Amino acid sequence: MTRDKTGFVIMASIVIASTDVDYYLLLSHILAEAGFAVLLASSVEEIIYISHEANPIAILLDCRSGDSLAIDACLDLKRDPTTFGIPTVALIGPGAEQQYLSLMKAGIDESFVRPITPRKLIGLLERLAGPMASRTDKDGRAALVYVDIEIDLDAHRVSRNGRPIHLGPIEFRMLRHLIEHAGQVCSRDALV
Repeated sequence: MTRDKTGFVIMASIVIASTDVDYYLLLSHILAEAGFAVLLASSVEEIIYISHEANPIAILLDCRSGDSLAIDACLDLKRDPTTFGIPTVALIGPGAEQQYLSLMKAGIDESFVRPITPRKLIGLLERLAGPMASRTDKDGRAALVYVDIEIDLDAHRVSRNGRPIHLGPIEFRMLRHLIEHAGQVCSRDALV
């Protein structure tokens, strides 16, 4: 868990798609220690649902020999206009190297052959988190930060470089949606 200079806890969510509980627990521990919120998905439907709800910064797909979960999930994520911008990372296990070409065709963004050093994976995820972070202060108030824009989700206040910005309710919700989906193309229906 990391804190910035104002005492806020910085948390970005990561989805781990795996059917191996032990591997999930290991990855979850490593990523939680690095300050990430971790969510588990064990089916394609769960991956899609969680991706819509949690807006993760990345989806880690556990690739095992004889398991098509990663390929099927990547195909569905890249077909869906609301999730195609979420980076997908394949963690290719021993014996599953033949899945690499299928993953490339499915649109995987990054891949690692296991074993992988935790520092290398965390470095990639920190780069993907970029300038945006959701945070919670000491009083439990939720906020979103993108570069120099800060949104206090509880008080419905927006500031830029510390200066307050007055927004109406629709403008506030639209800005929040755009920041939560930074780097993604938002459909008109999603904005409405």
